[in-house]
Amino acid sequence: MLELDAHAALELLKSQPSAEDTSRSLAVISKDQQLSLEAAAVIVKYVIPAFPSLPQTVKRQLVLILGDSFVLVTHILSFTKLLQDKPEGRICRAFLIHALGENPAALANYVRHSKTKLEQQMLKSAFFGSRILNCLGSEIDIVGYLELVLKQMEYLLDHPSASNNKINADFLVALLSLHESHSLKVVFQDLALSSEGRFQNFILQLQNGSALSRNRLIKSLLIYLDYKVSPELNDAIYNILKQTGVEDIQYETLTELRSTTLKTIVVQLMSEEVLLKVYRYLIGFFRRGDDADDNLVCTLLAVVLEGLSSSVRFQLGSDSAFLDAVTKRLSSQDALVRERTMFLAKQITNGELTYESDFKIDIPIVRDPGNKYIDFGAFQNHASNNFVQSMTPATVESLVKLSISEDGSNEDGFDIVFLKDLVREFEQLAGSSKDRVQLLRATVKLVRQKRDFILEVESYSSQLLAMICSLNNDLDESEFQEWKLNAMVSIIVTVPGKIVDLVQILFGQELSLQQRITILSVMSLAARELRGLDDGVIVKPKTDFPTKRLPWDQPFQDVHAPISNTTANEAHTVWRSRKLEKLDSSNAAHENRFRKVAPKFFYPLAHGWLNGIDMGVYDAMFKKHYLSTMQIILSAAHPHHEFNSMYALMCTVLEDAVDKNIKFDDSETAKFAELSKLSKRPLNSEF
Repeated sequence: MLELDAHAALELLKSQPSAEDTSRSLAVISKDQQLSLEAAAVIVKYVIPAFPSLPQTVKRQLVLILGDSFVLVTHILSFTKLLQDKPEGRICRAFLIHALGENPAALANYVRHSKTKLEQQMLKSAFFGSRILNCLGSEIDIVGYLELVLKQMEYLLDHPSASNNKINADFLVALLSLHESHSLKVVFQDLALSSEGRFQNFILQLQNGSALSRNRLIKSLLIYLDYKVSPELNDAIYNILKQTGVEDIQYETLTELRSTTLKTIVVQLMSEEVLLKVYRYLIGFFRRGDDADDNLVCTLLAVVLEGLSSSVRFQLGSDSAFLDAVTKRLSSQDALVRERTMFLAKQITNGELTYESDFKIDIPIVRDPGNKYIDFGAFQNHASNNFVQSMTPATVESLVKLSISEDGSNEDGFDIVFLKDLVREFEQLAGSSKDRVQLLRATVKLVRQKRDFILEVESYSSQLLAMICSLNNDLDESEFQEWKLNAMVSIIVTVPGKIVDLVQILFGQELSLQQRITILSVMSLAARELRGLDDGVIVKPKTDFPTKRLPWDQPFQDVHAPISNTTANEAHTVWRSRKLEKLDSSNAAHENRFRKVAPKFFYPLAHGWLNGIDMGVYDAMFKKHYLSTMQIILSAAHPHHEFNSMYALMCTVLEDAVDKNIKFDDSETAKFAELSKLSKRPLNSEF
């Protein structure tokens, strides 16, 4: 048998050789340290499409070749992009999934061969950006893809000499951006906190990573631990943060944590110098007093003051910034703001300030365990499913139909009459175990009862929207998402002008994917209700509040004689204004209240799209939901004197969506086509 050189081996692979010759040729071209571009192109075009029918030995050869050549991976990505849904493309995608799963050292090998920062950046983009994931999108979901990446990262973490800690830290940061909840689980539960050895290697990567990587990893670790805080895990969490260090924690990250216990652990691990910096940071927010997050700020400030020595704390009591803030806050009309102020003033003076009140800010008691023991197995068994579910997006289609009592019974345990009391209840939710669903249900009932008291609803609606939008299902309550949606819809339907505030929250605040989808769902459902249309997921309690008659208050009987026997000759015409006629109940139910505010719903979404939207791995899903919301709003807007202008802008948005490869199924296409019919329909007398 003649010995092949590299050129002859490539020519042989192009001629549909036998399995034996294929194996010989692959062995020859894989001898080079780096697979040539020509060899990679030949393998992708002639060998991989035959992968399903190759013997196991040859399949294994191909897996090993791919595990040592990133050039082959990039050729597969380019080739499948050209082939799209052709059989050869599907085989290439299946091979890539199989090869990466069978060779967990592949990424480590690619890193070893990379010589420049550009090559390392290409690796990061391929594995943790969107290149490989988008290529495999039709064959594997995000969970399956993360399992592939997990095997690669496990090898890197178990073999620190196979790469360098700085690159590994960059990879972990990039991995966190792939999915909001699943990536957190992979990076910390499945990797960093899965064993003592991996945790120590994670600390090395943390210490040797760039400042940006350290900040992002510590922030993500805190977000993960925030969902794990419990009496059983608090000692382990304390020891974890003691070893990772807390000096890289950003102040704003500390304020965003939901668990007061975790905040207390972090504060206890901070030096007094750092605590004084946190104090200065918080005083700026403390001075405002009327902020929706005032309760969170004051709680964290109380924790920080508790962490300072009594002498330093007492010196701060004469600090001009603190005294000015106290003076301003004591003039607040909100009793809770004044109570919090006096509690902190009493705390900062070490109790020397005399002030009688039962009000108290609860500060958890946290103690140093006195050892370095971490029960890593406890993190694997502690509500891992709830952690992922609490951060998984839900759409309107997945919601259940709700019901609410329409009598005067206090089914929720809340005795709230005024919206200011409702706002106060929401302010006290942070860090507490109060039932969120009960409060959201009470919001729906109270806001809809107050539909005739527009000034009161307008006064508190902006604050309520901001608090409800940022509310998370911390206690994993059933029907949370449904009631959150209903609460926000009830506010917008009662005061439609507040849609401006909701749009500002959508585009101006840092929100999770789920929170953004919820806002879009609220906009579409509110638009339909204002248009007079009903949706099963929306609760509309019908009450006579506040004009319900007392039990002994009997209505007067109609004393007018019936006129049914009056003949036409006896009757005479009486001229009167149509404004005196009462609307028929059926017509009132379908009153179009949406016409006046339709542009405020539609135009911000259209311009937001044209300005650019990028939601990472969920970009396509989010954009389809976004376009569906715009379609619903525009359908509800007809008839409207600006409808054709809005429709023209919608067409521009749809053209842009097609250019961005957003695909629509037949039902979605039919809905967009219906808009075209509406644009050609003349405005009738209803308008």
